[in-house]
Amino acid sequence: MEIAATIAEMLDQSRKFNRFYISQLDADRVHERYTLEGKLLNSAYWIVGHLVWAEVSLVLIQEGKQDLDLPWLKEFQIGKRDGNFETAPSWPELLGLMRTWHDKCLEFIRTQTPEDLATPTYVAPARWDTVRKKAFYHCIRHESFHTGQLSWIAGVHGGRTP
Repeated sequence: MEIAATIAEMLDQSRKFNRFYISQLDADRVHERYTLEGKLLNSAYWIVGHLVWAEVSLVLIQEGKQDLDLPWLKEFQIGKRDGNFETAPSWPELLGLMRTWHDKCLEFIRTQTPEDLATPTYVAPARWDTVRKKAFYHCIRHESFHTGQLSWIAGVHGGRTP
């Protein structure tokens, strides 16, 4: 299970980097959206919710755990945009859920044997047939995709951005 532990550690390190930028956000401004070259960008709130959705989708839901009681999760899936959050949690609740579900995902990844990691799987959000190990790798990549967005927004909020 050495590779599973490494995958979990890499995902956790990616998340820690994002948590730093999240800690630099102005909580009163997390719903602000910015326009760049005529395109309306997602808010920090949406990006954080999207990270939770992606991790849960890639790690737990696609592994057969469909009974999650998270009706708000669909508000942050691919193709959704900021706007009318009918079921979404408050900012403090979202941050707590982000930590809780991240810990559950890490726990699940750490239990994977080499045989489990080689199991064929389907990554529904990306419409991609692969194996669990590569789905987990994608989860790590996806986490880092949003680091730049969060750092940019944190800088606009006046946060410390190294």
